[in-house]
Amino acid sequence: MNCNRFDPTAIAKFVFNLITVLGILLVPAFLSEFAVAQANEKSGFTFFDVDRQSVYQQGLRRQLEDRLGNSAIERRNIINLEVHPKDILRAYFPQLTELNRRLNSPIGERVEHDTIKLMFRYARNKNLPFSHVEIVFSNASKNPLFIMVQAKNDISGIKDTLKDKYGPSRTIPWDDAAGVTDVWEHEKEILLFSVFPNRIGIRQYRIAIYYTENIEIMLKQEESVNKKTESGRKGAAGDAF
Repeated sequence: MNCNRFDPTAIAKFVFNLITVLGILLVPAFLSEFAVAQANEKSGFTFFDVDRQSVYQQGLRRQLEDRLGNSAIERRNIINLEVHPKDILRAYFPQLTELNRRLNSPIGERVEHDTIKLMFRYARNKNLPFSHVEIVFSNASKNPLFIMVQAKNDISGIKDTLKDKYGPSRTIPWDDAAGVTDVWEHEKEILLFSVFPNRIGIRQYRIAIYYTENIEIMLKQEESVNKKTESGRKGAAGDAF
């Protein structure tokens, strides 16, 4: 018997079996990596990698401070979604107007919400044109509710970046013709970019990003808690007689 003779059929079967085994082992790992990559993709409107699905934690705060400078933090805040000019939400964004109504008292009482507000006032020390940045998170879900950005320096180039990234905007001219607001909408997210002169004619810039679905979730949670609290108070009062 010649031991040096190879059977081509046996070799082909061995190679086929090897490829099959490797496929079984590697394909799940590839799909897992693909799934992670898909999950990590940012969708909708972002600001320094913060999007509607971001979760507040100290690591995120440090990342933002690396880019925007030191931050201050406030917990339990009143919320006002209005931006300048004050009637723009009422005129063009009824869903934001309704959310703002639910966030505040109809008789002007102070209403605090279980939120985390990060404020950045030193972005210019990082060579950024922003004079003030606020990012407000729900303390329950830890997801962002809205982002407000102010700038005194010219950031008109950012509008071109937004158009390149999100497509054409809808333009809302102000009634007094002094300012203009560009609007982008994605599913339940709204981005406003406003340019207007201040009282002495110097241009001001405002950017607002609203994650309306996250605001709605927080409101439903709060309203559920408030109903239970009110029901408990009524029950306790009834026991007095």
